[in-house]
Amino acid sequence: MYRRIGLHIAFWLAYWLLTGYIESVLAGSSFSDWTLFAKLRLGYTVELFTLPLKMAAVYWFLYRLLPGHVAGRAAGSVIVEGTAVILAAVMLYRLLVQHVIFPYLYHMPYESGSLAYQASRFLWSFLDIVYVMGIAVAIRMARLRIQALKREKQLVEEKLQSELRFLRAQANPHFLFNTLNNIYGMARKQSPQTAEAVLKLSKLLRYMLYECTADTVPLSKEVEVAENFIELEKLRYGKRLVVHFQKEADCLHYPIAPLLLLPLVENAFKHGSGESRFDCRIDISLALEGGLLSFRVSNTCDEPARETTAGIGLQNLRRQLELLYPGSHRLEAGFEAGLFVAVLQLGSPKTKGASNTNASLT
Repeated sequence: MYRRIGLHIAFWLAYWLLTGYIESVLAGSSFSDWTLFAKLRLGYTVELFTLPLKMAAVYWFLYRLLPGHVAGRAAGSVIVEGTAVILAAVMLYRLLVQHVIFPYLYHMPYESGSLAYQASRFLWSFLDIVYVMGIAVAIRMARLRIQALKREKQLVEEKLQSELRFLRAQANPHFLFNTLNNIYGMARKQSPQTAEAVLKLSKLLRYMLYECTADTVPLSKEVEVAENFIELEKLRYGKRLVVHFQKEADCLHYPIAPLLLLPLVENAFKHGSGESRFDCRIDISLALEGGLLSFRVSNTCDEPARETTAGIGLQNLRRQLELLYPGSHRLEAGFEAGLFVAVLQLGSPKTKGASNTNASLT
């Protein structure tokens, strides 16, 4: 509130200083024997007398006739009112010049002159008022436009955040359902490792609920979650499952949006190891390649399955990547020589309020 008032005061002060100087220069031709100080004093005094009239006309336009203040009114009535305000301001301006400024400030009688002269004076007064009104209205319209763009950007951001929350909320129950099924199978067999599996699941859930609410997390956190999930799956599959996880130490501090690696690891177990009748092998590698984070997961698979490439987990992940890494990600998944291979490459994540400037990977 106070900042807004201060800006208005600053605008009118700047306008008064500029127009007062211009008036002193114009009046100087009629008072050549006056000192510079006397001319400046005259110019600023004249503008000070006309300033309240101009302010009244400007604020009438700003807060009664601009978009946002004319809801429900016909366009014709707004135009008529605007024209009437300008004409009234010009007439009052001329009366002020004739009966105050000339006799009391210029100390000379006002000469009406010819009709052409009167018309030129009327036009000058009209331009003087419309000039300041135009500046004020332009500033106001620009401010309204900026506010509208900010609101639009905020709404888009809120929509994207809502969709992202929905995607994560959709992925978490999907993961939880699969894991609980695994633990249920272990409990049915009265496996002594059931308690350990429940403990590992609780650690995963704690991360999902409380530790991944930030825009980005260190890659080491995501690696830890993936490793906990792998250990959880090893309890289920036992010796028939072999997992190799190779990671470069220098990439563990790389910032990454949370819960992007786990879906690929889970997919390898669900659609590869979980469906295989034989011993299973999963190879995972994580490295920085040319400034990009590269995550590769390959798993043995009996035969191609439509669900492997179009399951809810990968569909969900693709949409999250579109929201979080627009133009700076690549996700490829398919079969290569009896293996199902998924490769994810990431640039820098999109941050709130900043546009993405990364080179496109798609």
